Amino acid sequence: MRCYQLFSLAAMFMLAHIGSVAAEEPTLPAAAKKVTQDEFIAFVNGKTVDVVIYDAGKSLSATLKWDWKKKRITGSYLLDGKKGKVSAKWTFEGDKACSQAGSQPKQCHAIYIEGDQFFEMRDDGKIHAISKLKS
Repeated sequence: MRCYQLFSLAAMFMLAHIGSVAAEEPTLPAAAKKVTQDEFIAFVNGKTVDVVIYDAGKSLSATLKWDWKKKRITGSYLLDGKKGKVSAKWTFEGDKACSQAGSQPKQCHAIYIEGDQFFEMRDDGKIHAISKLKS
């Protein structure tokens, strides 16, 4: 079972790295503010979010907890109707938040915040994911 979970997690992050854009490509709200590492940590640390990932090539959503003390992102995902667990390292490169699951390549994104949501922006200006804080 552990191997299957690791495979599922690796598959999820591999699909997220492919970069094919879903048909419903979102745009960044005009009021969203690009934030620094410290601002992002203050916003999300210890909190749980519901996230939709837009560049996975398939329907991908997750419920994740961000923990800066442990430098981990953990939770569960739903990929094209299949459920699995998430456990990824959380780091920064400058003000870009980075995640890395297992041996998969590290992904880093600029972070923008508006209200109770944050947006992970790829280098090409497209949105990788939108996360909303859970109440």
